[in-house]
Amino acid sequence: AVVSTQSGHYGRGTLLALFVCAMVIMLIVATSGCITWLQYVSIFSYVKLAVTLFKYSPQVYVNCRKKSTEAVSIYQFLLDLTGGSISLLQMALIAYNYDDWKTFIGDFTKFGLAALSIAYDLIFIVQ
Repeated sequence: AVVSTQSGHYGRGTLLALFVCAMVIMLIVATSGCITWLQYVSIFSYVKLAVTLFKYSPQVYVNCRKKSTEAVSIYQFLLDLTGGSISLLQMALIAYNYDDWKTFIGDFTKFGLAALSIAYDLIFIVQ
């Protein structure tokens, strides 16, 4: 796939190279002791959240433009919806069990990933 901009096109290789460069820079920062290794690993969860956002958006756009979901299997989205719902349920049960509702939203990336997946899955199901 090619990402279009006003000045030209960026292929997947360019985006992958930018990602790898950013991770190498953060690795250098982690080895220098400016951030902890846990913070370094946590950065990957934010990357996963961004990837999820960019993973679904083009398909939503194509479906809206073509007004069709002909080549898209609904089952993958139903399974993804189930996974996101179970993840939210797990977070709610843990928060209830420990009577600490701050933990429900405390792990922003886990909550964000589940909420984002559910939102996109509902969009696909409605389409």
